[in-house]
Amino acid sequence: MTSTQSQELEDLYDAKINAHFADIRLLREQRNADCSKTKNLPPEILSTIFGTLHRDIVQHSYQEWIAVTHVCRTWRNIALDDPLLWSDITVVPTNWIPEAFARSKAAPLHLR
Repeated sequence: MTSTQSQELEDLYDAKINAHFADIRLLREQRNADCSKTKNLPPEILSTIFGTLHRDIVQHSYQEWIAVTHVCRTWRNIALDDPLLWSDITVVPTNWIPEAFARSKAAPLHLR
């Protein structure tokens, strides 16, 4: 087998492996969405819960708040769609400030 043939074979295997990983990722997302204990809660309720949680943890660590938005796609979308969750800008890394401003939309800002 030539080195070109070997590389082509390796590329073929890599493509198949990547396709399987993509399928696994999709199945995990579907499982998480379908089996979530919070899936039947209206977005408004989750947004209220996030608001309470945000007030409690953002003062200590902005990264902890960001971690909440990474739990699942639904939580992330709900959090990103609620401008009030992004309008209370505590001490954060400076590179996050423009994103917080954008996400706060027209909500009044609270800078600390």
